[in-house]
This record gives sequence, structure tokens and C-alpha cells, in this order.
Amino acid sequence: MDLLKDSNTSNLTMRFSAAPPDAASAPMVARAYEQLKENHVLDCSSVSQGNLCIPGPAGGAIQQETATTLVLTAGRWVPATIVSLRRTSSSTAVAQVHMSFEPSPLYRDFTSAFDSLRTTGASPDLDQKGDGKTMTATFQRYEDGWHLESLQ
Repeated sequence: MDLLKDSNTSNLTMRFSAAPPDAASAPMVARAYEQLKENHVLDCSSVSQGNLCIPGPAGGAIQQETATTLVLTAGRWVPATIVSLRRTSSSTAVAQVHMSFEPSPLYRDFTSAFDSLRTTGASPDLDQKGDGKTMTATFQRYEDGWHLESLQ
């Protein structure tokens, strides 16, 4: 398990629009933008100025990808349990590992708001965050011990 914990899993990112909708057409999404504005996560211009948002003073983890798209690193997968482990040869082994989602601090603090901004299916890994997912780890034995070769 230590070899898995030391591995660097890739970050899970989510993209969302920098242009909040009007409250009449999408009230839940508009409320999410409002919550992020009130907490200085986003800084949004007025409707007369184009109604676009940029990362605010408390939105350091949010990056502006394009003029109309913002990106947030929502978190990463971390190993929770080893489901199965089998040796495939004298120097290799394969494990099925259940991974759980570890949110980034900003995503954790405003999960419901960010989830309201996400489009289902746009971030398949984030769609799995509640249940976790199973990954395959391949280990190779060298003279100095076992090493994690891949985690897919």
C-alpha cells in the first residue's frame, strides 16, 4: 500500500463556463455562481459589461482556460483498499486497487456550488467520485525491492 500511496495520480479537473446564466433560466446554477461570488472565489462583471467571471481573490486554484471557460483542479484519486493481488511471475505482480476521491481544498469547501456548475458526463471521473473506482496496479521486483510500474 505504501508504494501506491507514494504514486502520483493525475489531478481531476473540471471545466465550467465563465458566463453565469440569468436566474430565470437556470436558478440553481445562478445560485451557485452567486455563492462563489459572495465568497470571493469568482469575480464577475455586471451584465452590462458582458457578465463574465474570472478567478477571485479566494479562487487561487481556478484558472482561466479561455475567455469563456474556467478550470478547477477538483481533486485526485488516492488508494483506499487493495481488492486483489496476484503474482504473475517471479518478478511481477498485479493488484486491483479501490481508489477514493480526495477533493482539493477549494472544491471541498464549495462542492455543492461546483457540482451545480458541472455538466453530467463532461468529467466522467468526477461522476464516479461518490463510489470511487477500481484501478489496476502493476508491480515489478528489482534487486532493491518492489516498484510500482503503472497504475491505470
